[in-house]
Amino acid sequence: MMAVTVTLTSGALMAMLDQKTPTNITVQLLATALLPGSTTRLLRLYDGQNSFYRCLCVPGSDLFEQLNSGAFPDCSIVAIDSFQCTTAIIKGAESRVLLIRKMQRIACNAIHVTRKIPLAIKFVRVPNHHSAFFTETGSVLRDIRNISGATIQVEVPTPLTDSSARFLRIVGEITAVRKAEDRVTAWLASFEKSANLIVAGNNTSVAAVSPSPNKTCSVDIPLTSITRLGDDRHQANIRAALALPGISGIQTSTSKAARTYIITGADVAVVARARDLLYLELVQEVMAIPAPHWSHFTRNNSAVLKALQTRFNVTAHPEKAGDGHNPVRLKGLNVDIRLAMAHITKELEVAREQAAQETERKALRVEAERATKEQARAKAKAEKAAQKMEKQAEAVRNKALLAEQAARQERERAEAAARLEAIRRAEEAARRERERAEAAARLEAIRRTEEAARQERARIESVRQESLRLKAPCLATAAATTSSFSLIVEVPIALYDRVGHVQHEANLQAARTVPGVSSVDMTGGGSTTMNYALRGSCRMALETGRDIILAASKLSLHVDLSMVMLKKFTENRYHLMNSIRKDCNVVITPQKGGTQGPKGRRLFVVGTRENVLAASGRIHDAIGRVVGGLHSSGVVDSQAGAAVVGSTITGHLNGPSAPDAGPSNVLIGFHSGSAISAGLQDCQSSVSGWTTVAQSQSKITGGDCIICQEKPSTTSFVPCGHVYFCLPCAEKAFLAKKECPACRGVSIMVMRTFSNA
Repeated sequence: MMAVTVTLTSGALMAMLDQKTPTNITVQLLATALLPGSTTRLLRLYDGQNSFYRCLCVPGSDLFEQLNSGAFPDCSIVAIDSFQCTTAIIKGAESRVLLIRKMQRIACNAIHVTRKIPLAIKFVRVPNHHSAFFTETGSVLRDIRNISGATIQVEVPTPLTDSSARFLRIVGEITAVRKAEDRVTAWLASFEKSANLIVAGNNTSVAAVSPSPNKTCSVDIPLTSITRLGDDRHQANIRAALALPGISGIQTSTSKAARTYIITGADVAVVARARDLLYLELVQEVMAIPAPHWSHFTRNNSAVLKALQTRFNVTAHPEKAGDGHNPVRLKGLNVDIRLAMAHITKELEVAREQAAQETERKALRVEAERATKEQARAKAKAEKAAQKMEKQAEAVRNKALLAEQAARQERERAEAAARLEAIRRAEEAARRERERAEAAARLEAIRRTEEAARQERARIESVRQESLRLKAPCLATAAATTSSFSLIVEVPIALYDRVGHVQHEANLQAARTVPGVSSVDMTGGGSTTMNYALRGSCRMALETGRDIILAASKLSLHVDLSMVMLKKFTENRYHLMNSIRKDCNVVITPQKGGTQGPKGRRLFVVGTRENVLAASGRIHDAIGRVVGGLHSSGVVDSQAGAAVVGSTITGHLNGPSAPDAGPSNVLIGFHSGSAISAGLQDCQSSVSGWTTVAQSQSKITGGDCIICQEKPSTTSFVPCGHVYFCLPCAEKAFLAKKECPACRGVSIMVMRTFSNA
């Protein structure tokens, strides 16, 4: 079976013996055995560091039965769940034991890997009347430790079964524990036999107090120590010990490894002094050197320490700790170590005196330097005060000059401010006057535009009434000879929203009054249109009613401008363009192209007829002001005036009656009474006067066709009589819609016209 490697709870046994309760206790059960003549079973446990064989299992318990049945073989790994630290009588003597109550097996074949030799734990009972000798500061424990090499500790008194004794805990290797136990037994036997205190060992034996008047003490000195010290010095120490007052004699005996001296004296103190003179021991001591005096021992390649080693036959190793005290480790015979330590103490006194002298000299130097610096500071302070006074005087003079200069500048500034204020007021008055004149001109232009629009509407209505009057006989005849007709009209919701409910109802009522129309009824519609059914006796009457319902109310214009003129409309973040757009409720969009070539620009104006006409008036006034300003300032000459202005307005009358057909083009020229006309006349530019398509004050013939703008206008529509078209364009328009492109009136024919000119 393969062995299992486990980890033991190191130090668990020592903690259990200290009345502590560690958790997860994992130990190795080395062996079990029955006490001779008893049913109690002893257990030997090992925790990876210490081993303890005074572990008991109470007869009759479950654990006792398991041990007897072989459930826990030797060297198995176990976990202790319950235990108690107490005392018990084993082999007729009271001893400290661990009572194991519950234990579980973890593994049978387990290997615990360790590089340390197990340390055994042993308890020795010491009666209370002898426990005073076994103190930590006494020589008995030191003797036992030196002899055995084990660790010995006096346990704190606890309520034992026998309260007249205490326990010594011995920890170490098994041979060291046995030596220590034997040494304790020997000391206890000597205390029982005699009242003398005997301190014995490889190095020291101290005698106990005897009721006799003489005190004795034995000293064992290794021969190697005597050889190292030198026989002459050793004999001198013996003679010095015999010469001490109160010493009656020193007896000597020699063995193979040591020489024993028995010292007899009058009292313990003198015997101890003689013992100290004879006693030789290779010891190691450490002296702490204060950091401020460390350099005294290490300077000049540690000359002081080297002299110490040569003089006293010791080794001295300096060690720098860095915590305020640096240790010097001394090793040698005790007598030499004492002399070396006394010498180091003297050297420390010398170092302290030198440090004090150096401190005093340094203080004197510092005081001298301070006095020199103080004198220099006083001198510098006086010079600085003088310089400060001179600077203050200079500052006063400069302040007076600056005040005078500031007063002069303030007077000049006040005069300049007064002049600027007068100029500003004059300019402000001139600007207000110009703005007032411009506002009056704009208002006048708007008034003229509105008046022209009103006249246009009146003229269209009169033309429509005249057309109806002329068509009435025809419609009556058609009604008498023709059967009933019907027509479905789709009115866009956008058109309804634009003209408004009142105007739309008026259009419906006007359509019902057309001769030949018997009824106009709403048949339904969708989300974008409203459907109306027209019924009558004449198709032409129904088309007339349709045109009235779908009244053309939208006009779009293209205003061709030069780059100079477009800049006037777009400067200051499109201020002029936004003002016209807001005041006239139209949409104005700048576009590329036009009649000015690739570098030309045009304004695209869209809105209702009245709003577009008002916006065109505003645009004409703005162009006129620009041209007039350029002419008055001499910026343009007579030949460049038209090039700078270069403005042409082309309008589109959008009729919803034929949404698929393109809009009819109408050329709108410059009005003879506008500011543009006056400016261009000053520039001697040949710009013709303008009229709207609604006006009929122009000649019958002689102009260009307003549709193609190439052929002469030689054809008129009947009955409206508008002569603005060439014959091909008029025929196409008539065949497409049977109406005049200028007034949208119903036409029955086109007629070629001739001029006498």
